[in-house]
Amino acid sequence: MKKVSLFLLFFVPAAFLAAQNLDREAFLDAEVRFLAGNYTLALESYDDFIRNWPNSSYAADARYRRGVTLYRLGRPGEAYSALSAVESRYRSTKYLPYVPFWKGVIEYDRGDYGPALARFTGLTENPPDQDTFLQSLLYQGKAATALEEYETALAAFESFFEKLRDLDLPLETDPSALIFVFDIYTRLDMPKRLTALWEQLDTAQLDAFTREQLALKASDGYIAQGNNTRALQILESAENSPRREIAVAALQRMLDLEQHRNNEAAVSAIIIRAENVLRSDPEALSDFWLQVGASAFHEGRYDLARSYFLRVTALAGGGAINPDVPIYLAEIAYREGDLPGAYQILADNQELIQGDKTLFLLRKGWYALGLEQWDRAAADLGDAHSLAAAGGRKDLADLALAYSAYALYRNDDAAAALAVLGPAGNGAPQLLSAELYKRNNRAVESLEAYTAVIERDRQSAEAHLGRMGLLFERNQYRRVLDGASEMEQFIDVSALPGEDIFAFYYMRGVSAAVTGDYRNGIMYLDEALETAESGGLAASWAEYIRAWSLYRSSRFTEAAQALSAFAAEYPAHEEASTAAYLAAWSYSNLGDYRTAAAMANRSAVIAQGQLPSQNQAESAARAFYLEGTLRPFFGDYQGALNALDKAAAVQSPASSRSMTSYTVRAAFEKGSVYYQAGQINEADRAYEALIRNFPEHALAEEAAYRRGEIMYGAGRYNDAAVRFETYRDQYPAGSFMDGALYFGGLSRKALGSGDQAILLWERLASGYPGSQYRFPGLLALARAYWDKQSWEAAFNTYTTILAEFGDRARSVGADAEAETLRYIMTGLPEQAARLHVSMNRAGGVSTPAGRSAALELARYYVTESSQRESGLSLADEVITLRGEAPGAAAEAYLLRGDYYMALDGWEQAAGSYLNAASAAADAPAGERSTEGRDIRTDLAPEALYKAAQARLRLGRRDSAAEITATLRQLYPSSPWTGRAQRLLEGN
Repeated sequence: MKKVSLFLLFFVPAAFLAAQNLDREAFLDAEVRFLAGNYTLALESYDDFIRNWPNSSYAADARYRRGVTLYRLGRPGEAYSALSAVESRYRSTKYLPYVPFWKGVIEYDRGDYGPALARFTGLTENPPDQDTFLQSLLYQGKAATALEEYETALAAFESFFEKLRDLDLPLETDPSALIFVFDIYTRLDMPKRLTALWEQLDTAQLDAFTREQLALKASDGYIAQGNNTRALQILESAENSPRREIAVAALQRMLDLEQHRNNEAAVSAIIIRAENVLRSDPEALSDFWLQVGASAFHEGRYDLARSYFLRVTALAGGGAINPDVPIYLAEIAYREGDLPGAYQILADNQELIQGDKTLFLLRKGWYALGLEQWDRAAADLGDAHSLAAAGGRKDLADLALAYSAYALYRNDDAAAALAVLGPAGNGAPQLLSAELYKRNNRAVESLEAYTAVIERDRQSAEAHLGRMGLLFERNQYRRVLDGASEMEQFIDVSALPGEDIFAFYYMRGVSAAVTGDYRNGIMYLDEALETAESGGLAASWAEYIRAWSLYRSSRFTEAAQALSAFAAEYPAHEEASTAAYLAAWSYSNLGDYRTAAAMANRSAVIAQGQLPSQNQAESAARAFYLEGTLRPFFGDYQGALNALDKAAAVQSPASSRSMTSYTVRAAFEKGSVYYQAGQINEADRAYEALIRNFPEHALAEEAAYRRGEIMYGAGRYNDAAVRFETYRDQYPAGSFMDGALYFGGLSRKALGSGDQAILLWERLASGYPGSQYRFPGLLALARAYWDKQSWEAAFNTYTTILAEFGDRARSVGADAEAETLRYIMTGLPEQAARLHVSMNRAGGVSTPAGRSAALELARYYVTESSQRESGLSLADEVITLRGEAPGAAAEAYLLRGDYYMALDGWEQAAGSYLNAASAAADAPAGERSTEGRDIRTDLAPEALYKAAQARLRLGRRDSAAEITATLRQLYPSSPWTGRAQRLLEGN
C-alpha cells in the first residue's frame, strides 16, 4: 500500500501538468478563431472548452470571450446574460474591466440609453485601456445625444477629438462622431464652433456620404454667421452629388439663400440649374420643388410654398404624386381658415397618392373631425391606424387610434370608442382612454389611466383635472384635495385657461367644504368665482356651496347675506329654497327674527313653485314650519298659526312619512304658540286634537305631557295634576314619565296633598336614577318629609342627595339641612337646631358670624328653654373673647345677668350686668360691623338699669342709687335712665 501511495505521489503532478497544457491549447485555438473574426467557429470552440474544462484557469476568460462572440453574432440578449454571469460569478477573468463596456454597447443598441450612459461615463473616468477609453467617449456622446442631453454629449465628443489629437490621429478617424457633433452644434446654435471644426477637417479623407452630410451642415453654419459666399462655395460643390437627396438639399439651400437676399436673378439661375441638373430625373425635380415648398411653408410664406407645390402637381401631370404635396396644400388652406377646402384637397388627391398613405389619411381624418363628420373621420383614421401599425409607426398608430376613438366618442358611442382604443397607449390615447373608461363607468381603469399620464407628464393639466373630476364624481373628496395639492406642485394654475382655473378651484373648494374645512372651502370657491364666466351652471353651485360653507362655519352675518342673495339671483335653482331656508336660520342666529321669518316664507314659496317634486314638497312644509316657530319671537302669534296651518296643508305627490311628520309637528307647535300668546285653553285643545288625530305618533305622548306642563305653568294646579295623572296612565313607560311624576307631585303639594306628592316623588326617586328631575325631585321629597316631621326619612333623603350630587347639593344647603336634622333627631327644637348648625358652620365663637349665632342660641336657651345652663355655657365662651370682641362679650354678659336674675341670683346678676356695661363701653365702632350687626346703643343703659334692679332686690338701695346716678350722668336721655329713677322712687 505504501508503494502505491508513493507511485501516485510522484505520478499525479505530471498528469496534472499534461491536463494544463491541453486546456491551454484548446483555449488558444478558440482565441485564434475569435481574433480572426470567425465567430461561429469561435463560439463552438468556447462552448467545447467550457464544457470540457469548467474548472480551468482559462474558464472565466473563455466565458467573457463567449459573451463578446454572441454579440458579434447578432445575439445581444444571450450576450448580455453571459456577460452578466461573468460579472457576478466568474470575476477571476482578466477581462472583467471590459464587461461594463460590452454591456453598455448592448444597452445602447437596444435603446436603454440611460443605463448605457451611466456605464460609459464610469468607463471614461476609470478606463481599462486607451482604446476602450476612446470608444467609451464615443458611446457616451451617442447615448447622451439619444437622451437629448446635448451638453453632456458635446463634452464627450470634444474630449474624443482632443484625445485623437493627443495620439496624432486624424479627426476623420470616426466619421460617425463628426456627424453627431455637427448635429449637436446645429441644435445648440453654435455655428462658429461648427465651421471651425469643418475647417480643420481633411474632407478628402471622408467617405462621400459623410463629406456631403457635413458639407450641408457647414453651409448652414456659414449662413447663420452671414458668410453666404463661403456657404455658396460649399453648396455648389454638393449640387452635383450623385445622391439625389444631397443635390436637392443643396439646391434648396442655395435657393433659400438667394430668396432671402431678394436676388431674383440668382433665384432664376438656381431654378434653371436645378431643372438642368434634375431634368433627367423628374422624380428628383419633384423632390426639389417639394423641399423648396416645405421650406417656404415652415417660414410662413404660404403663397410661395403653394406655387412650388403646384409645380410638383403640374410636373406629375395627373399621375401619382408624393403624399406630402396635397398634405402641405391642405394645411395651407386650413391655416388660411378654409377647413372644408383643406379636407377637399385631400379627398380629390387620395387616388393619386404614391407611397405611404398613413400621414395623408391621418390628416384627412383630422380635418373630418374639425368638420364634425364623425363617420368619415372614423373610417379614414381607422385606415391610417392599420397602415401605421403594419409599417411599425407606433407614434402615428397611437395618434390615429386616439383620433378614431375620439370620433366614435363624439358620435355618442363611448363603448365602441373604448373597444377601438383598447388598452391605454401613450400620450393622448391614454388621456382619451381615461375619459372613455369614465364614460363607461369603469372608474378603476379610468383612474389608473389618468395616474399613468400624470406619472409620465407631471405638467399635464388635462390629466390632473380629469383625475380630480373622476374622484369628484365618485365623492372621493379627500383624494380630490390630495390631487389638487399635487397638481399645484407642478403646474401654475393661474396660467391655465379660465374654464380650467374654475374647474380646479371649484372641485377643490367643494371638496374642502364637504369634508368640513369650511375656511379653505370658502377661499377656493372665491378663487373659482373670479372666473365665474367660465364656470357655466357650476358657477351658481359655487356660490351656493360658498354660502352654505359660511353658514356651517357659523359666520352667520356673511351667510345670511350670501344665502339671501343666492335665493334672489337664482330663484329657479334646485337649491334656491334651501338657500332661503338657511338664510332664515342665519338671521335667526343673529336675533333678527322678523327677517328670518320672511326668508323662511320665501323658502316655502320657492319650493311650492317647484312642485310636484317630493323633495320640494317637504322643503315647503319645512320652511312654513320654521316660519311658524320664528314669528312668536316678535309677537306675531297669528302669523305663526297661519304659517303652521300652511305647513300642515302642504300636499305631497306621494305618501311620505316625512310629510306626515311636518303635519304633526305643525299641530304640536300650534299648542306652543297658543301657550306663548297666553291662550292656555286653546293650547290645551290644540294638544288634545293632536293626540286624538295622531295617537300613534311620538309627539302625541309629548302633547299629553305638555297639557299638564302648561297648566302647571299657568298655576292651574288641579288641571295640571289631572293631566299629569292622565299621562301616567296612558304612557306608563313614557319618555316624560319622570317629568310627570315631578310636576305632578308639585301640583299635588300646591293643592295641599302632601302625602300624594310624596308617593309621586318616591316613584321618581326609585324608578328614574338618571332623570334630570332626580335632583329637584329628591329635594322636594326631603322637604315634604320635613313638613311631615318624618325626620329620619328627611335625613336619609338629604344624605342621598349629598352623596349623588356633591357640590350641587351643597350649593342649595342640603348639607346644612342634614346637619340640622341630626340635632332635631336628638330632641332639639328646630330653631335651636338651626342655630347650632349656623354656629358650627360659621366656625364657632372664633368668628363674628359664629359669635352672633352663639349669642342667639344662648338667648334661646336662657329665655325659651329649660336648658338654661347650655345658654350660660355659650355666653361664657363668648365672654372669654372679650379682649378680641368686647361688643359680643357685652351681649354675653347681659345674657349671663338675665340667667342669674331668672334664678334669683341677684349678686351674680348685678355683677354680670355691670360687666356688660363696661364691655359695651370698651367696644370700638369698627368692631360693631364685624359682628354682622350693630351693637345695640342702649345695651349699656339697659345693663346699668338691670344692675340697679338686682341691687335693689338685694336690699342695697345705696348701691342702686349710685348706679342710677351713673346712668343719669352717662345716658341722660335714655329711657332706661327714667325707668331706673322711677324704680328707686317706687322702692
